[in-house]
Amino acid sequence: MPLSLERLQAGDLLLYGGASLINRLIQIKTWSRYSHVEMYEGGGLSLASRNGLGVGRYPVRTDGLLMILRLRPWVPFSMAAVRQWFPYVDGQEYDWWGLFAFFAATRRGPDNYKMQCAEFCARALRVGIGAAVPLPVASPLGDRRALAALGYDPFNGHDADGIAPGEYAKSPLFMIEAES
Repeated sequence: MPLSLERLQAGDLLLYGGASLINRLIQIKTWSRYSHVEMYEGGGLSLASRNGLGVGRYPVRTDGLLMILRLRPWVPFSMAAVRQWFPYVDGQEYDWWGLFAFFAATRRGPDNYKMQCAEFCARALRVGIGAAVPLPVASPLGDRRALAALGYDPFNGHDADGIAPGEYAKSPLFMIEAES
């Protein structure tokens, strides 16, 4: 039975699974039932880097939706900051190589102008949280190390290139809103 989207709030994360070959490979590689993650923007749209399409604004899907996560109430977040950041990454290609070779991403660095789904959502979350948390003066918006030092990074400062969809469900900064 599909999850209801009625209670979605901007900034919620949508975790998906699937039966396609690519989904199964992601699930096996990451030891998780989740193979895709998107951020709900509102108005029936999500922000994501979808397989083969890259970063964009897409209609929300319910097929394969397994879990809806929401930041805990004590985690500050600005969806307005994410929307302001989004045009800078909109249209980036999907990072197929980074999907299967997380270790190689550290050699390529963050400026390869491609993102896979979990990397996109990690960066969007860090922008949204970073805009709502007073960071040290020298820290850029969404700085993972500064957020981790303050206890507000969902992945303890790990590079976004190496984060898999299943890691979202394990982060203590999120609570489960709905699950199938």
